[in-house]
Amino acid sequence: MWGNDFYTYEPSEPWDCIVSNPPFTNKRRIFERALSFNKPFALIMSNTWLNDSAPKQLFKDRDLQLLMFDKRMKFMNNGEIQNKITFSSSYYCWNFLPKQIIMEELNV
Repeated sequence: MWGNDFYTYEPSEPWDCIVSNPPFTNKRRIFERALSFNKPFALIMSNTWLNDSAPKQLFKDRDLQLLMFDKRMKFMNNGEIQNKITFSSSYYCWNFLPKQIIMEELNV
């Protein structure tokens, strides 16, 4: 899928799931598109998104799953680890984890 538009690309090859760190903009649209495939997914998103109305609406009739961590994730930008992350993030999943919430230790 490299170089293709996530919102319009229709995979021609079989695939099983989506695991991604999507942009934190257009969150609702990203999750709507991921759900439209009806395939398991795990997408990194800030934990503050739980305060938004979108996840409540999108997962009203679906089981939102969270893979949460005891520390903040660190992200790379142009090959360099960003050490000043001011927010915590989790994997927001659907049909991906064995239970709804999993708490893990993050070794960074």
